[in-house]
Amino acid sequence: MKKIKKNSGVMYVIGALMMVAGAFMLVTGVVLTATIIGAIIGIPLLIFGGLIFIIGMILAIIGMIDFLKRNNYLKRVKR
Repeated sequence: MKKIKKNSGVMYVIGALMMVAGAFMLVTGVVLTATIIGAIIGIPLLIFGGLIFIIGMILAIIGMIDFLKRNNYLKRVKR
């Protein structure tokens, strides 16, 4: 079985874009929830936007940690 190589830069960029999309959904959900009729769409949009934001944040963190490991940056930093 081949070992799948992770591309840390792509993971970081996708995670950052997902965070932007999730933040936009959260703001849109808050605006829609302010109206009574829009709450039907706004509340699920808040939940979905929050999940997208969290998943994007996790991907960005994993991508950054992988990038730092590949460049041996974590080994060079003295604690």
